[in-house]
Formats: sequence, structure tokens, C-alpha cells
Amino acid sequence: MRRARRFAALCATAWVLVPFDLPAQQAEDQSAAKPVVAEPGSTRPTIGLALSGGGARGGAHIGVLLALRDLRVPIDYIAGTSMGSVIGGFYASGLDEEQLQSLAREVDWADVFDDASIRENRTFHRKREDELFLVKRRVGVRKGAIGLPMGLVLGQDMDIFLARVMLPVTHVESFDELPIPFRAVAADMVTGETVILAHGSLARAIRASLSAPAVIAPVEIDGRLLGDGGIAQNLPVEAVRGMGADIVVAVNISTPLATRDELTSVISITGQLVGFLTTGGTAEQIAKLTDDDVLITPQLGDIRSTDFERMGETYTAGYDATMAVADKLLPLALSPEAYAAHRAGRRNPRIETPPRIDFVRLDNESNVADNIVEARLESIPTGVPLDLDATELAIARVYGLDLFEHVSYDVVEEDERKGLEVSVEERPWGPNYLQFGLESSSSGSDDTVFGASLSYLRTAMNRLGAEWRTTIELGDEPALSTRWHQPLGSNALTFVSAGLSAESSLLNLYDGGTRIARVQQDEALLDVALGREFGTWGELRFRVLRGSGEPKLETGDPAAIRLDDFDRGEAFASFTVDTLDSIYFPREGNMLRMDWVTSRHDLDATTEFDQFVGSFLTAQTFGRHTLALGLRYGTTTEGIAPPSSLFEMGGFWDLAGFAQDELSGQNVGGLLASYYRRIGNLSQLPIYAGITFEKGNTWDTRSEISLANSLNAGSLWFGADTPIGPVYLAYGRAEGDHESFYIVIGNVVNRRPR
Repeated sequence: MRRARRFAALCATAWVLVPFDLPAQQAEDQSAAKPVVAEPGSTRPTIGLALSGGGARGGAHIGVLLALRDLRVPIDYIAGTSMGSVIGGFYASGLDEEQLQSLAREVDWADVFDDASIRENRTFHRKREDELFLVKRRVGVRKGAIGLPMGLVLGQDMDIFLARVMLPVTHVESFDELPIPFRAVAADMVTGETVILAHGSLARAIRASLSAPAVIAPVEIDGRLLGDGGIAQNLPVEAVRGMGADIVVAVNISTPLATRDELTSVISITGQLVGFLTTGGTAEQIAKLTDDDVLITPQLGDIRSTDFERMGETYTAGYDATMAVADKLLPLALSPEAYAAHRAGRRNPRIETPPRIDFVRLDNESNVADNIVEARLESIPTGVPLDLDATELAIARVYGLDLFEHVSYDVVEEDERKGLEVSVEERPWGPNYLQFGLESSSSGSDDTVFGASLSYLRTAMNRLGAEWRTTIELGDEPALSTRWHQPLGSNALTFVSAGLSAESSLLNLYDGGTRIARVQQDEALLDVALGREFGTWGELRFRVLRGSGEPKLETGDPAAIRLDDFDRGEAFASFTVDTLDSIYFPREGNMLRMDWVTSRHDLDATTEFDQFVGSFLTAQTFGRHTLALGLRYGTTTEGIAPPSSLFEMGGFWDLAGFAQDELSGQNVGGLLASYYRRIGNLSQLPIYAGITFEKGNTWDTRSEISLANSLNAGSLWFGADTPIGPVYLAYGRAEGDHESFYIVIGNVVNRRPR
């Protein structure tokens, strides 16, 4: 897993710097810390560091720590709120200033704050749902009522990230036993009261302090629902003084309120309301500072709390702001020898390696059978030191089932043996969901298709994870479909499924680039499938389909076009490999599809024919630059396929310049090369600009197939991965003076290879 490898490199040194199994002792009080013992012969006052919240502006805290080290100012206590709890907690647990700087610079914070499962870790069944063009976020339905999660971000990736960094101190129960005594400040989401966390799981405490209301789901600790401490005590002066600090060094990185000119949208107004919650409390805390205390306010300019890509710019601001008050800090400084002794004295000299894991056990109170989850945990090695990469990959695959709110792990001890306990938490707003969808394509006034859909999904219908999805589509191509999916076996990788649908599709018939007819084809279909998934990367499926169709001429000359009712009776064999990170804008991975279909009178088909079709797509990214290469080939090997089963070509990424499916024949072949670049820095709205080169055609006989008898085409395009799905705007041109402008909402990369 990419994140796991990234975090492994950044955090490996934590095993040396932080004791893994320090003596656990619960603090008697939530705020007061154990008295700090000053250096021998010293009568210096104890110093507490109060770090405020501020999101990406929190990098300034690292600059402050660097400056305090250069000034040789000791730190005896730390209290942090929100991002201040992240930086403060990491530092208090033993990471030094350079490690913090490296971690903050190298971590992809957009990934940490986005808990959508990485596509390559999702089950293959979930990957196939990408073809449905539905909005990714689901609305829950539970006991007849609509339900929603408690935050836009559930915090799964954040939990895994914090668990990795804090693993060396996972057995530290009291935060007083850390190299520097620490407090995380959170808020009770029921009463609004300040909650000062002094014991328990350090990763969990930081996670609670960081849970911005409505954005990141709150955390339950000791029976209290806890959220971001910024709404209660964003600058934790009282918290660190309550620990016993004689002098408080307070660092305020709060985002200032917007000016009148900056309040221009509902987003800015909402941000201003959140600002009201924090600025008032921050002012109250600043008022509690005495003349002996020190206030540091880094000048962060227009850097917003969400500008994590600019986090590196904040270090200098924190350093400079600290040096600007050096006259107040220097009286607190120690001699070089005393400061070195202070730093050495707060570290435990023991060097621990990751614990040996002798067993893995599951804590599962959901409706999903234990063996379904355990099958995805078997890759965690036992009898060896904890393998974090393997553990996080297994956790990601369990989360990829898309059934749980959180999947977490803890190191536990039982009969003098250490092991992993993996816990799964069922989604309280499920297990049934509504999803909405929108799809539209246009390459001219005569070739516009629009549709909207509503899908109802019932999950976890039995212990093996059966699901039932019903979807209604409205628009130019209305449809109603329902499908049952039943996993089988101990690992739920074998499955059977059955579907029933009634749908109406549009067929455009062209002659020499001119549309001569438009046909509305109504079909009723029933199919049954048996398949096997291969981990998360592939699937083999066998399917039998029965149905009937009735074509109706919408436009065109009835005398020139023969339209007959037909029956379908087909058997399919399909093999698919899919390791793409995205089917909308793939940046890495591969997709291979091979389908074989036979239509037979024995299955009550009107026409007998055999077809083979295959496609391959690969993508590779270098920084912001991506190159995608594709190949498609299809042929009717026996018989003559009817018009409804012809291979089609034309449209964006498919001989651009031609209208959608303008070309058709018994055979098809195509090559694609596309280069695109990510533009802009909005993590939640990736935008791309690209160019394609395409070559291909359709042919009635295989003897006609050749590169010389193919067409050249290309396109210039922009695309965005929006909350409602991918949106593309493109201009395409093909030889023969064919050109089209395209506006597409929906997928173009993952079309079925017909």
C-alpha cells in the first residue's frame, strides 16, 4: 500500500527514539501532571507549551520547536488542540524536530484526511460498481429513516496514520509517562465542555482533538462523544497551566476572521461561523496569560487551514515569530550542558524493536461473518516482529468491503504472548443505502443523451454478505433493474448473482457520416451468473442471459430500414483484471478484459453467432504527468451478429471527432494514447488537461482489418473528478474533416469493450 510504504520510511526511526513498552500508569487527574523534577541544583521554573489548532498552519509549531531548541529553552509540559495536538503529541512521544519537519513535509495530508478506500484495495465486486455512474457517497437507510455519517470524513486513514506513528508508545496508558508529559484538548459534542485527555490511547486522543465538527467524525472515549477541541479551548493555556507549568509559552496559529471583502460565498460564510467558535475562546485564553508568560503569533499571511500543500512555508514563520520574542525567552534558557542533560534526561534509554506478533484475533460485533473478515487478515504474518505494511494492507482490504465505519488494530498481550486485535465497527447509518447518479453525453444537437438514476442497495443481508441492488434510471434511456449478489464459501470470493432488467436504449444509424435513423430499442432481460474473484485484482465470470427486444423507429425512413422484434439467448465467459487506481482518470495500474459470447437457438435466440472482444488499458504517472495507452479488438468469429450486437466506435476517447457510436461493424479495432496533466491543487476536486491520439475502425469482414484501412483521430480535453462523477469537456477531430465538441458526465475510460 502506497501510504504504508511512505509512512514506513518516515517513521522507522521512531523505534529508536521512543520506548515501545514504557510502564503504564493512569494519571489520577485529567489535567494535573506529575511534578517535573528539575535538573540537579536547578531552581528554574517549569515551562509548558500550549499549541493551538489551525490545520495546515500547524507547521508553524515545528518552526517554534526548532527555535526553542536553538535558544535552549526547555519544555516540561505540552498541551495541544487539534493540529496542535498532532504536532505536540508527536513531539511529546519522542520524535525530534527534524523528524517532525520531514514527516509534515512528506506525508500526503490530502490522503490522510480522505478516508475513501484506495481502489486497488476494494473488493472486485465493489470495483464493478464503478460502472454504475453513481455518486460515491451513500445516504443511509436504517429502520425506515434516512441516516448520514457524523462527518464528511470518517477518519479511517487518519486513524491508521496516527496508529503507525504512535505505535512505539501504544502501551503508554498515562500521558505523564511520555518523554514529555502531554495533554490533548477535545470538546464534548453533547455539552460543549472542554475535555482534557491525559490517559488511554495517545493516537485516539489526538484523533478526537482533531475531529472538526461536521468535517471529521467525532470519537467516543470513555462514553463521551468527543470532537475538535478548537470549539472549546483552541489555545490550551489553562490546560498546560493545569499540568503544573509555572510559565506558559503559548503559540497561536488560529486563522483570523475573514474581512467583509472576503465573505463572498456560502463557503466563506460557513468558514466565518467556524471562526467565531474559535476566536472568542482563543481571546479568553490569551487574556489568562501573565506578564511572565510568552505569546508567539506566527505571521502566516493568506495560508489557510486547508492549504496543506503550503505547510512547508509555515516553518519559517514559526521560527521567526519565536526569535522575535527571544528577549523574553532567553531568561528561560539553559546552559549548553544543562540543556543537553535536559534533552537526554527525558528519553528512555531502552531501544525497543517492534513486538513479536504471535496471534491475530478479531473483535467483530457486526452482522458480517467472522470468516469473511478473517480471510482478509490471513496475510498478517505471525511468529515474527510486527509487519506494519502487511497489517495496514490487510486492514485496508477489510475496509474495502465497504461495510464498516472503522477498522482498527491494537497490540494486546495475553498469557505473556503479544498479538494483534483487529476491531470492526458497523456503520450506524446503514446497512441499507440510497445512491444518486447523473450521466450525460453530447457531441452535437442531434446526439445528446441525459439520464438521472436512483439506486437502493441492501448490504449484509446474511452472514455471507449477500446484497440486493435496485436501480431506476430516468431520461433518454430509462431503465429499471434489480440484482441479487450472493458470496459463497469461507472467504466469500466465489459468488452467484441474478438480475432482471427492463431498459430502453438509443441506437443511431449512420451512412457516410450522416445519421439516417434513430431507433429506440426496448428490452427485457434476465441473467444468472457464477463467478470467482481473485483477491482484489481479478474475476472470472460465467453468465447466461435470456431476453427479448423490440426496436422502434424514432426518426428515419421506415421503408428503408427493417426493424424486427428479436429474442436473445446468450452465454458469456468473461475474465477481467483491474488494478487501476481510478477508472475515471487512471494514473497507475492496468485493466485487461476478455469476453466471449455465443448466441444460440438452443437458448431461444433469434440469431446464432459467436463473438470475442478484448481490451487493455495501462496508465503510468510521473509527478503530475500521466501517460495512458489502450488497445481494443473485437470480432464476430461465427455467424452474423444482428444490429443490436454490432461492435461500435466513435466518441470521446474512441475515435474522437465522430459522434458517439457513429461507426459499427462485425469487427472492431482501436489504439489509444493519451497524455494528461493534473492542474490545480484542490485535493477534493482534481482537474486534468489532456490530449489523445486514436487510431481504429470498424469492419464488416476480418479480411478488411488493417492499419492502412483505419482512421486517425485525436482530442484536446479538460476533465474534473467532481462529487457527482467525472465531467469532461473536449474537442475531437478525425480524418475526413469529422469534428465534434463533447460534454460528458460519466465514465469514458471503462466502457464495456463492445
